[in-house]
Amino acid sequence: MPFERVKYGTIRPALRYTESWLKSPCLWLSQELGFYPLFLAVGFKDWQLRMTGYQDQFRRWIGTNAQRQRLYRKKGEFPNYVLFSFDETDIVDGVFLDECAWSVFILNPFLAKRPEAIKKTDLKMVFKRSLGKADWLRIATTGKYRGYTTGVNLIVPALDLIKAKRVWARNQETGQALVSMGFRNVAVKRLNLPDL
Repeated sequence: MPFERVKYGTIRPALRYTESWLKSPCLWLSQELGFYPLFLAVGFKDWQLRMTGYQDQFRRWIGTNAQRQRLYRKKGEFPNYVLFSFDETDIVDGVFLDECAWSVFILNPFLAKRPEAIKKTDLKMVFKRSLGKADWLRIATTGKYRGYTTGVNLIVPALDLIKAKRVWARNQETGQALVSMGFRNVAVKRLNLPDL
């Protein structure tokens, strides 16, 4: 999460912090669940860390322009993200979902604009309500569900950051600021993951 949104206590998701292309699917999801969604990545492997976006702050290359020239961040343009990590016992409320199936729906331009068109069979693919917590954690550990690769998200209405077991900061300055807020187990952690 961006450092400027970190507070020592419980955070709640808000529509104003949602990227514009995600607003319609998130509003739909909030009607399904009864609360506005805060997405948590489940797992500890590199590809699961990618779901958090934490590694994006270390990338110089950010895309290409209309002339197909590569665009790079300049000094001072890098975001400042913080990664909070929790043990499974620290988060008791929430709804698991299949990250791959969810991505299919939010990346579908028709469904993103008209989420009410999502069918019951689609909902089963996303939520897999017959699975228990242990099943979801096994999927997160293996990255597999019935032969296909997927990730797992846990959707929660709020998150108590004080319960974080590990806190990663981009640099020493951010790490010190987090410690002075009251956070424990703060480490400066840079991820050098290859660009996709």
